[in-house]
Amino acid sequence: MGETTIGNLTFTPIATKTAKIILNGFHVNSTNADAVEITLTNNSSNSKMKLSIFDGSTIAVDIDPNSSEETYKISLAGVSGWPANTNISKISLFFLGVGNAAIGDGDILINQIKFFNRIPIETIADGNWQNLNTWEAGVAPAAGANIEIKHDVNFNINRTYHNITIASGAKLTIPLGKTLTTTGTITNYGIIDNYGIIDNQGEITNNGSLILKSDATGTGYLTSTTSIANVTQELYLNSNQKGWRLIGNPLTDTTFEALATDSNITLGIDFTGQYTSSDNTWTKTNGTAPMISHETYKVYITGLAGESPTHETGPSNVTLSITGDAANAENTISTVDGKYYLVANPFTAPVSVATILAENLNLWNSIAYWNPTKAATDPKVMAGGYDVITTAFEATPGDANDVVIPPMGAIFVQTNEVADTDINISSNAIYTGSFNNNYANKAAKAIAVAPVELTINVTSNDVNYDKLQLRFKEVGTEGSNIAFGKLQNTILDFYSIDNGQNMAVSELELQEQIIPLGIWSSALQNFNINIAKNSIPAEFEAVLEDKLLNTKTVLTEGTNYNFNIDNTGTSQGDKRFSIVLKTAGSLSIDNEVLGANIELWPNPASNHLYISNNQNNTDTVFTIYTITGHLIHSETAAPGSTIHISSKGWAPGVYILKATNNGNKTTKKLIIQ
Repeated sequence: MGETTIGNLTFTPIATKTAKIILNGFHVNSTNADAVEITLTNNSSNSKMKLSIFDGSTIAVDIDPNSSEETYKISLAGVSGWPANTNISKISLFFLGVGNAAIGDGDILINQIKFFNRIPIETIADGNWQNLNTWEAGVAPAAGANIEIKHDVNFNINRTYHNITIASGAKLTIPLGKTLTTTGTITNYGIIDNYGIIDNQGEITNNGSLILKSDATGTGYLTSTTSIANVTQELYLNSNQKGWRLIGNPLTDTTFEALATDSNITLGIDFTGQYTSSDNTWTKTNGTAPMISHETYKVYITGLAGESPTHETGPSNVTLSITGDAANAENTISTVDGKYYLVANPFTAPVSVATILAENLNLWNSIAYWNPTKAATDPKVMAGGYDVITTAFEATPGDANDVVIPPMGAIFVQTNEVADTDINISSNAIYTGSFNNNYANKAAKAIAVAPVELTINVTSNDVNYDKLQLRFKEVGTEGSNIAFGKLQNTILDFYSIDNGQNMAVSELELQEQIIPLGIWSSALQNFNINIAKNSIPAEFEAVLEDKLLNTKTVLTEGTNYNFNIDNTGTSQGDKRFSIVLKTAGSLSIDNEVLGANIELWPNPASNHLYISNNQNNTDTVFTIYTITGHLIHSETAAPGSTIHISSKGWAPGVYILKATNNGNKTTKKLIIQ
């Protein structure tokens, strides 16, 4: 710090275009000085002033001629040539004649010169941060300065400052892609609309409005080492699909009623609920139930208030909004080995699953999140299902093997047998890279967890109503450790039943078994069961049994089974449908006849093989799979014909040949040497 007071120093330029006075005796370090204040009286009729402290660091200042005493506050921040950590002992004042004319007659009286440490730099007009007309003295603040915002200012820059004050009636907007970092205190009496990032390394005193905005381009987020009062967290839902969302609360306790009001949505009875880890089920609550801090809930979204059920103008995209204090503290969850837990993001910023897994060795690396558009074709009809992925333990936050959880987001995890059974979500998991509200912004979503899978859609009139996934693992292995309870739909519910629980995703051992299915519908109409995926190895086949109609249908990829639900109780419920998984050894007599009429040679084979279709009725379809169920060849043979297949380049090992003819099937083992 330094301050020099000059008592009535009179400076008299005489008929010249320029004049200079050098003042000595200052003791100031440039690191602690970001402004200088000069008080003077200019009686010269035609002059302007420039201040020079070092060569190359010159600031032009307009001064009023023939005036009374005036004080000029001059920002040194951002001045070209302004040195760092340098002692200042003198300054020079230059006076120039306006318009290249001589300086007019009259004395210039210098009363005081004072240096300031971090004097606040004030706005004088609305505008962008880098617009010089926004700031007093026409100089944009340099890094490290103190700022006082008295207008509507757009922070179109990435920079670090010390203290920032937003005055009452003023507004600071941080756009998407911009980061405001503060090392001191943000004091807000006005409005902060944050679409970018606020990285507060000090404190935030919020007496106004601080909104972490969200829209289709992204969500603003806030990192801070301290608690912040009265924060509004928004989350724009990228899809307008009617259906469930899994929502976490990163703020202090609130209510679903407040969520509905602030988000302009309607929450009816049973529109919300919470997951119970002990028995893998969901509770049901009403719209007045509390939303506890750091807990996760299911929320049924039907569009904006007034749009459901007719949806004549919707459903529209919804921006969820909650308000409370942001604790910005880590969250610890006590667990039991082998159970599933729905874990909320506890921060007002995205978090990395890769970091969570790296810090919690008691978790499997298979996780799941709810995708509301799964099996969806019409946004007015409820849809949705789990996206189940595996992430690499060695993944880097934000890379292709990671998944990023948005603010207000949540994921399912499962604990393993490690003794430390607490799940800890620390601030290390905060991800500060680019983000677009959506879990699926990373390539990790496409990583397959279980290659053996049966995926079943229920449709009607080209509308998908529900989806069921059955995953299979080898007998006695851990598999992917994924199984999730069913979130009920309002029109149609389709699920498997495992140990008395209704499941949306089940993982079962790959062996002969009967898998009970359940279906409930409020719509009495025709439906279609469609097999969207069947990667079950060829030595197994899945058969859909309809006990009401006493039919059995072999389920191959693309199979469609039509049925009707009416007002009789037996047309729906938990006793009509089941899937029978059986091996080729349990095939019917017709299938055995087909097997006897199929010849395969040579076997073992190397570069080529032949298949004879000795059936005399219709074409036979031959498909060849790897032992893991991957299809590598498919060909149709006419009755009595022989086909030649080149197996050159196939990896040595065991393959499965499947023959299908008029609804009958048989399999043969093929060895490639």
